[in-house]
Amino acid sequence: MERLGTPTTLEIIQTSRDPREELVCIGGQLGSLLVVPSACLDKKTAAKPYELTHSPSGYRAFFSKATTSAVTWTGSLDSFAPGLLCVLHSDCSLCFWDVNRRQRLLAESLLQQSGSRALLVPTAVGSLCTTQGHLRLVVHMEPKSGVPHCPPQTVAVSMDIQVLPDGLLQVVNMRERMLEHSSLCFQTILTHTGSSDANAAQTWLLSSTPSLHSITSNVSGEPHAESCRATLIEKQGVDTGPRHQPLQEDIWQRIQDSLEENTGQLLEDAALSQHFMQQLLAPGTLCQDALSQALQELGQPLASDHAGLEEAQHHLTAAAQGMAASARISQLASWRRVTQTYWKHWTELHPAVGLVQLPKGAVAIVRLGHMLTFLQDSSPLAPPQHTNHLCAVAGDATLSSDLALLMQCMQLLQQLLGQDVVDLFVHLWTHPSPGMTQHSLCCAFIRVLTTGPHCDSPNVPQNAGQNRDALRQWRQQRSDSLLQLGQLISQMTHRTPVSALREYIASTSQGSKQSLPAAMEGTPQLTPGSGEALTLMLRQTASHQMQAAALMLLLAWLDNLRAAGPLHISATVSQVLKAEVVPELEAHFCSVAITQWLCTAPAVALTDEEAISVNHSRNTSKLASLDFASGSRQQVQHQQSIAELLLPGFLQLSGGMQLQHEPHLVLAALAAYIQVGCSREAVLHPAPGSRLVQQVLALGHRLVQLHQTAHIPQLLALAGDAADTLGAAFLKGYAVLHLAHEGLAEEQQQAAMQQAVGHLFQAAAVFAAADQAAQYGEQADLTASCNLVNHMVQDIMLALTGKYDRPGSQAAQLQYFEALMLQSEKWGWPQAATSFAQAAMHQIEVVYGDSSGPLSDHDKAAWVAERHKRQSKLCTNLFVYALQAGQFEDAYNAVQANPVAASALGNLLCLVNALVNTGNFATLCSLPYAADFIVKQQDGRHEVVSLLDATQQALEQRAATADVTSQPQLYDILFDFYCMRSNFKAAATAQYTLACRLEDARARVPHWLHLRATALLQALTALTMVQPSQQWILNPGLLQEALSPGTPYSDQAAASASNHESAKATLAKCRAGLAHSMVVLSSSSSQSTASGCQCTDLTKQHAAAHAHALLSHLDPEASQRATVDDDVFHRLLGLGLFHAALSLAVVLYEGQRLSQALQRSVAAMVTSCVQKQIQDAMAVRGNLPASGIGAGQHLAPPGLEQDEQLQPDFEDLSPEAPWQSVLDTIDQHESRQHKHRLHLAAVQAALAKEHRLKLPPPLLAPFQASEDLLGMAARGADPAGLLTVYLRHDRLADAADLVLSHLAAYKKASIITKEGHCCVWFPFGIITNLMARLRKDAKFNGRHIQLQESLEAHLQTSAEVSTNFLDKLNHGQDATVGMEE
Repeated sequence: MERLGTPTTLEIIQTSRDPREELVCIGGQLGSLLVVPSACLDKKTAAKPYELTHSPSGYRAFFSKATTSAVTWTGSLDSFAPGLLCVLHSDCSLCFWDVNRRQRLLAESLLQQSGSRALLVPTAVGSLCTTQGHLRLVVHMEPKSGVPHCPPQTVAVSMDIQVLPDGLLQVVNMRERMLEHSSLCFQTILTHTGSSDANAAQTWLLSSTPSLHSITSNVSGEPHAESCRATLIEKQGVDTGPRHQPLQEDIWQRIQDSLEENTGQLLEDAALSQHFMQQLLAPGTLCQDALSQALQELGQPLASDHAGLEEAQHHLTAAAQGMAASARISQLASWRRVTQTYWKHWTELHPAVGLVQLPKGAVAIVRLGHMLTFLQDSSPLAPPQHTNHLCAVAGDATLSSDLALLMQCMQLLQQLLGQDVVDLFVHLWTHPSPGMTQHSLCCAFIRVLTTGPHCDSPNVPQNAGQNRDALRQWRQQRSDSLLQLGQLISQMTHRTPVSALREYIASTSQGSKQSLPAAMEGTPQLTPGSGEALTLMLRQTASHQMQAAALMLLLAWLDNLRAAGPLHISATVSQVLKAEVVPELEAHFCSVAITQWLCTAPAVALTDEEAISVNHSRNTSKLASLDFASGSRQQVQHQQSIAELLLPGFLQLSGGMQLQHEPHLVLAALAAYIQVGCSREAVLHPAPGSRLVQQVLALGHRLVQLHQTAHIPQLLALAGDAADTLGAAFLKGYAVLHLAHEGLAEEQQQAAMQQAVGHLFQAAAVFAAADQAAQYGEQADLTASCNLVNHMVQDIMLALTGKYDRPGSQAAQLQYFEALMLQSEKWGWPQAATSFAQAAMHQIEVVYGDSSGPLSDHDKAAWVAERHKRQSKLCTNLFVYALQAGQFEDAYNAVQANPVAASALGNLLCLVNALVNTGNFATLCSLPYAADFIVKQQDGRHEVVSLLDATQQALEQRAATADVTSQPQLYDILFDFYCMRSNFKAAATAQYTLACRLEDARARVPHWLHLRATALLQALTALTMVQPSQQWILNPGLLQEALSPGTPYSDQAAASASNHESAKATLAKCRAGLAHSMVVLSSSSSQSTASGCQCTDLTKQHAAAHAHALLSHLDPEASQRATVDDDVFHRLLGLGLFHAALSLAVVLYEGQRLSQALQRSVAAMVTSCVQKQIQDAMAVRGNLPASGIGAGQHLAPPGLEQDEQLQPDFEDLSPEAPWQSVLDTIDQHESRQHKHRLHLAAVQAALAKEHRLKLPPPLLAPFQASEDLLGMAARGADPAGLLTVYLRHDRLADAADLVLSHLAAYKKASIITKEGHCCVWFPFGIITNLMARLRKDAKFNGRHIQLQESLEAHLQTSAEVSTNFLDKLNHGQDATVGMEE
């Protein structure tokens, strides 16, 4: 390498000995060549590189080797002679070397007749050599350094090479011609033979502008002709419309005004922003560094190097809006400047550095930053002499005359409106604003062609004069264009554009039909890396086609401009255009728009499971986020599009095509593959009908298979009228149902779910409509919808169940609803699944109706079994969905409608558990449970089981097995359940069982006493609703005893614990074994037995439980010490709970024990009452707390008895208010006693507490004297007992008054009454004691005298009465005679 100097060229040629052996030829600055055999790269070979250099002879040998000109270009001539190498030096000398023989065969000089040869240096060469030896060179030369005023030159050289007998070469017919591009500087030239014509040579010249020039000529060397010139940057930001940019902005503003007039709504700036945003941020073309630098220049730098795509969009929008406000320009102008700024930085980061020729005539541009850009054929807007790829696919090398004229018409419209306006038309067509239609959009653009832009542009007021000149020129251009349009249309067939437009549409369809079948053989050759490039090329091609379709639509609407120029469009032709051609153009536009959308829409990331299902690895399918890292000169990480997900299917269909070898053919085949909906069946067997409908339906199906359901709404939005089919309704409903969970509120989710269900039910009409007669095209579209639905049903069933049975015509709709039911269940929509299951249930009646059943009994039995099995499965699913949705009534209906008993009873058990677990007790109790099922037992017997019995048994078993502390309380639910059905005895049994279990589990149940009291009260209440003969319940302990070890049924229960049916049988035997106990209970009406209890037992148990619970609440420690009922009674009295104690005593005790308990209770109440009286009196006199709050703390303060000033006046105490409760209690319970013992006990307790207390008169009323003349032996009370109490507590005055009152009553009686048969008794012993105590106290002298006198008078009267009575008896007279007299 050192002997070459600086390397300048590189070429690879083949040897003549072994075609597989290659030689690497490196040219150097010193003029020699280094040949490196490929075998030298293998260390095991002895091959070595060698040098090709020309050794001068004669006097030239004395000069140094540096005089040899540097090698500027090397080219292989293997097509003419293997091993032949052509070398061009810097002095324009051309040498031919035989590399194999290491010999120079010929040396020629170029530009011999040009005087500037010594001033120029070749910099770029393009060569083409045929097998006949014709060599064609295009040489670009630039002046040497330091040479002034010498322009660059581009020369085309052609020559014929001949081989002489001695092996040397000679050149004949050498021609040189200066090209028209001599004023430009080219950095790379590439010449090759066109793929369509082997005799046509095409030369590509890449300038440093940068721009690309293409020159075509005949290989034989005929004059060259310039064919095209294209800029190498994208067309965004390049003015290709009117001459003045503000004028194009005025055109756009006029279009906006027209749209506002037609639709009544203002076109928002967001539409413009979205359009330019899609161009800037398109996948595959976005450069992170270029965007970052552009935003930095525009004053909206990114906040961080790791900003996301949304932040980039926000900054771009802010930059455009800020520029429009600061520079006072329109939104279109501001976005154009933003776009130009971005592409300026993009071009600086990725300049074009060279051209690369690929096999089969493909050409690519090499850009800085590891980018290789394929050159595509020009769009349909290209000049007619160029081959369009659609026609090339169809087999035509040239365009037809009508199609060529149509292309010229489209060019005129494109030049008149401008490229940006055409692009915006395409964007508005694919993304219409609210209220905008395709008709209003076309009318707005045609109106602009009629009226033109505004005369005075408000955007650039300082250039108003220039704008008026530009408007005048535009109007002249419009007039000329309309005249030319009229002339072009008049040259078409029948002088109308109808045939040309139809030919264009037919060419696209024909290309789709011919490109794919021709490529369906071979092995897939596309690599994952080439898929990205292919989708980018397809996106650009689709963009060109959409522009062409937009211009054709405008051309079809140009009949509105008949008055503006001689367009020669009649009313008949206009009607044909509107009714036939325009719908076809719109369908073609939508189809191409879908293709472009597939290439730009990012694919949804797949999960591992989804990636496996579509045979894609997670690494290749996962979306990569944009990374705007500064300092990197590479593009952003690739974001996979939907079109790339479609490539595997395309590879299987078009196996032999290679992107590296045939990019344009592969591109055309891929476009055709997408136009048929990526369906192999549509390629092999094209169906009649609308191609757009078939494409939309097939693509929708494919998107579902690729788990790209989120993109289906956008697909249907681009489809236009093709989205009004039943198949599209299915896709819409399927997608909405799948996406309803994402990013929506709960109400919005429910609304979306209902909308999706509506669409899917609408799609079900395809099964009924498929059998009806329709028009041919509509029938074909209906068939496509039906095929889509059937394929989707098949995919769903295979994915969810693993099997698919092709149904008959009637069962197809049933399977459709079943598939949607399963899919809704998987997506978590029980409401939707319920709707589809109900529809399937109705469809079963149609499929398995009586008229469609088989005739034979055997077949009919199997047919009925199949129906029941399918119906049972649907009922079970309905049941599950209803439970998930909380629709318990629907779940019960599903249980009732289930024809299989085992399944129905199992679902019923689940329903009962669900109602209990969710707290829907009202629903549980209110359901009717009205169905009966026949269950086959293990022994072959059939048993009728009702839903009510099954429900009761389920509740009982769950209550028996559940912990008594668990919530909800199952026994309470059982109580409500039985009461709802008026089974009060069972309700009482449930609560009594709960009470017993609570008592057994008292050690671990908090507040068990209160719970047990409540349970007993409910049991007692329910039992009172039963007839008196049935007011008994079975002791729940008997069942436990029957199942305890040692009983006849214990072993059976243990053996069958795991068997539900056996457990039920054992339970039935246990109940039968207790029948005798039930008989005993039913015959016993007044006493309880060991087998159960009656109302009286429940009453006693409830009273004891309630009292114990009350005691536990007030004094837990005392409650624990009270082990028996007597203890509870005394504890209640000690706590002042007198009424509770009385209630307990009345229920528990009888006879003497009851009397003692009542007296003890009343005495305790009186004691408390007296204490409150004293406390209230002392509170008044000594400011102590009253008997209310805080009184208990000052009942007996120290020294209070010694302080006479604080002593209350007991004579002045009012006894009425505090004693009312005591008196009421005594009156309530006195009927149970004799001689008013409760009154006497009350007096005894009151005087025992305070003997000076003034007793209430109602308390002493029963002891007062009466007219029964019994003295102090009254029938209703015991005055003698009261007298004894008075004496015991030193109430001498009251005692004397009591005796005096009774003596006075006897004295008042008439003599006749006294002489009757009666017995008058006075306790003279007690009275004698009273008189003795009265004599001892002087203050009672008066009372003593009065009492003595009264007593003596009484004795005297009694003696007289007794004497008279005895006399009458002695004389034989009746003692009643005196009474009668």
